[in-house]
Amino acid sequence: MIKSRNYHKPIIWEGNLNDDCTAKWAGLMLRAEWMDENYWWWCVYDMLDNQNQIDSSNEYNEQCIGGEAARSEAQDVAKEFLKNELISELKKSSEALDVDKLISELKVIGISAGKSIVVLLKDFDFEYSEAKNKVFESPVWKGLREQS
Repeated sequence: MIKSRNYHKPIIWEGNLNDDCTAKWAGLMLRAEWMDENYWWWCVYDMLDNQNQIDSSNEYNEQCIGGEAARSEAQDVAKEFLKNELISELKKSSEALDVDKLISELKVIGISAGKSIVVLLKDFDFEYSEAKNKVFESPVWKGLREQS
């Protein structure tokens, strides 16, 4: 749907998870590296855009403690980036919005049901009850209403 990104595959980290590791996912490269003490650096690059840096821990004052936390931060940034790219491409498209497909793609990327509702509210001007119902009734979130 977006560029030639395949975000349907899982994020798999390679290398030494206790020192320096990399994951290539959906045209992105995620990196995490132990720097000193407990401090870890992380970064996300867009490999489909000349290895452009999307974000890194260098942009924040707080330190990332531990490899698992660094990998999680990189993954969250990657998912948010893909979500925003998907929304941008849909808004540019002349095709009618396929809400079920959007909700499905958001879930595949790793966006929660709650954040999917927010996307419908903020980015596609849905009313709250309509957005909530669309997500709760979506086949990919089957059983969600009963759990809430």
